[in-house]
Amino acid sequence: IHVCDRNGFVDELTQYLYTNNMYVFIEAYVQRMNQKAAPVVVGSLLDMNANEDQIRKLLDNVRPPSDDPEFIDRLVAEVEKRNRLKLLRPFLEARNQEGSEDPFVHNGLAKIYVDINNNPSQFLTSNKFYDSVVVGDYCERRDPHLAFVAYKRAWGPCDDQLISVTNKNGFFKDQARYLVERQDAELWEKVLGETNENRR
Repeated sequence: IHVCDRNGFVDELTQYLYTNNMYVFIEAYVQRMNQKAAPVVVGSLLDMNANEDQIRKLLDNVRPPSDDPEFIDRLVAEVEKRNRLKLLRPFLEARNQEGSEDPFVHNGLAKIYVDINNNPSQFLTSNKFYDSVVVGDYCERRDPHLAFVAYKRAWGPCDDQLISVTNKNGFFKDQARYLVERQDAELWEKVLGETNENRR
């Protein structure tokens, strides 16, 4: 375990321990020795079709290391890559309950709530911590109206994405309402200028 950890063979280590029924050592490694390795370990376990309850239990005793600000982002990416984001819901909700303002926690929760349709519109409107660009982009492929909600909540920085998603999906009433609320001459010029093919 020490040799694999030191030399970056976390994937191979996880596979070896799991296939030899040494799950208890995986838990000890992630929970006591190197919590930063949790994202790679979880990804490997998912690849080997490990029991989801086992993985949740493993994560129950893991706390994001204070010296690794990208920890949650890496964990969410590993699980999202394998289309198993819902697995992280208890872990991310626990971080939220602890008062975490980490945008990666809230990005992950937003994606999960969109996927399971757990009142996503309210979350996207009221949550102050998620990254509108990341979540809006995620929503575009699933529910463009939720993408509009995410971009609108940014109130300025995502105007280009908001115009693009409303043009692409014909949400012209939503677009017009937003433009009136924003009262920004430059933004109006962008939408009403001759170069905009949706101007009419």
